[in-house]
Amino acid sequence: DIVLHAILKDPCAMDLADDSLKSDRDFAMIVATQQPMALQFADEAVVQDREVMLSAITTSSQAMVLADVSLARDRGFVLDALRCTTSKHETLLRYVHVEFRRDRDVVLAAVAVPVWLVASGIVSFDIAATIRGIFGDESAIELSKEGAVKLQEAQAKLLEESKNLGKKLEPHVAVAKAHVERAVAPAL
Repeated sequence: DIVLHAILKDPCAMDLADDSLKSDRDFAMIVATQQPMALQFADEAVVQDREVMLSAITTSSQAMVLADVSLARDRGFVLDALRCTTSKHETLLRYVHVEFRRDRDVVLAAVAVPVWLVASGIVSFDIAATIRGIFGDESAIELSKEGAVKLQEAQAKLLEESKNLGKKLEPHVAVAKAHVERAVAPAL
């Protein structure tokens, strides 16, 4: 508990931990979910462990840089990391191996935004900003005028679909809010 507390305050404290803790998978899982960057001081077997590293990446996309090269070059792992992260996907894509930055499925997973998030207003979807976030600027992916027009059309269609979905969800949201208010009212 003392070592974990120290690591939570300063990830570099993991470097001072006993070797048995640095290689302990259960301890690594706790660290991965609370202070993932401390795993840079963990045993090699820990950063090779798919589950530990996915937990770390779920907590912080920066943890992708800590993954063993065997994981970092595993397309399935990269796609899983994109699926499980709570961070902006384009941020995670900055940390994946360069060969995957041009992989169609990986990039599509990185720019995928659940329609319901757009519809609810939780996320605003701007394809140009997403592309800039991933590649630094639009020229990096050499968009043709035709390609740019298709992206704009796709963005407009997504926004329209999200508005329609939002309208369809409004009655359900109202019912859910009413249920929550009734459940909370007795507690007040």
